[in-house]
Amino acid sequence: MENKKRINIIDVIFILLLVGLIVFGITGISDVKQAVRGNDVTKVVYTVEIQNQDSEILKYMKNGDRVFEDESMKRMGTVVNISEAPYKILTENKVENIVTQQEVPDKITVYVDISTEGVVSSDNVVSVDSVNLLVGKTIDLNIGNSYVEGVIVDIYDVNEAKEAQK
Repeated sequence: MENKKRINIIDVIFILLLVGLIVFGITGISDVKQAVRGNDVTKVVYTVEIQNQDSEILKYMKNGDRVFEDESMKRMGTVVNISEAPYKILTENKVENIVTQQEVPDKITVYVDISTEGVVSSDNVVSVDSVNLLVGKTIDLNIGNSYVEGVIVDIYDVNEAKEAQK
């Protein structure tokens, strides 16, 4: 008797699953998500305010730096602009019953504009690689060679801004 090796249906299914896993691993999860979303992805710029910093922090970040969320290391975009302003605090004068703003010496507030692609939902929340961005949210970021905590103070859709300028 001769032993003939035949391929049965279980072998075919196993081979197809193995090929599918390899293709999925090569293309990556984020590519699949972006392909599924298609036209919903839009270019946005969001501004992060980083308060009470030494001016030395500006040495560690520059335009073009990639930005990552600190904990998950998900890519959050690219720095397109960095500006600074004096850091101010509110002080209360109980005698005159007024509140005033005073500059803190040797401290600055840094504003970082970050460009990225995300999905804008109906309630003005931008989702970037499963991280939701909305004005007022505190976010920990890795920008260039610095780790900072900031607050998102502005988000705008680049395409809508261009259309408004026309």
